[in-house]
Amino acid sequence: MRQKIINFLSQNKALRWLLWVYHRIIGRSKFIIRGGNYFQYNNSNIIRCEIDSGRGTSNSITIGKTTFISGSKIKLKGSNNCVVIGSNGFINGLSLTIEGDNNRVFFGDSIFILDDNRMVVVDGSSLIIGNGCMFSDRIDIRTTDNHAIFDINTDQRINFEEDIIIGDKVWIGTGVNVLKGSVLPNGTIVGARSVVTKKYEQENSIIVGNPARVVKNNIRWTMER
Repeated sequence: MRQKIINFLSQNKALRWLLWVYHRIIGRSKFIIRGGNYFQYNNSNIIRCEIDSGRGTSNSITIGKTTFISGSKIKLKGSNNCVVIGSNGFINGLSLTIEGDNNRVFFGDSIFILDDNRMVVVDGSSLIIGNGCMFSDRIDIRTTDNHAIFDINTDQRINFEEDIIIGDKVWIGTGVNVLKGSVLPNGTIVGARSVVTKKYEQENSIIVGNPARVVKNNIRWTMER
């Protein structure tokens, strides 16, 4: 019934404004979108979420069609940041924090994100996640070290932010950390509690460990048992 109501309101231009009221009252969600920022969701189901565009300007958040998001927080702090979440996804218990200016976050279509996942993107970096990815619980993904490190001789900072790119149909197991500068090619499986620290090139591989290493090539996976 919930989805039928959302579909009806989405398809009726005269009543589409009621989607905002519906999500806030029925879905118990909180939207804080200040002037100069943009938020669009189309035929999506948003339940018990907090979405905050921050006090900056030119921030945009777009959620694709028929994506289900529950118990999640999306918070922006800065200006000129962009978040795009694709269509037909399932996201539960995600904490996405964006700080600073000119950050880019892109989730592809048909993405599945389970519970208690934390993603942090800061200071002009990007997080790109492809189509058909499956994330287990307690995964931590960061484009930053969170704190500055300096060379004691030159007093110059040595640990800047780096983009993270995750390809199509990547399966990340429980408790995995994906650190700045990491690249996971299409079809990769990341074993539970692994720590990903670098760029991988071989598609359709299994990587495990701390730091993660390739243990098997030429695989494919499905969501069925």
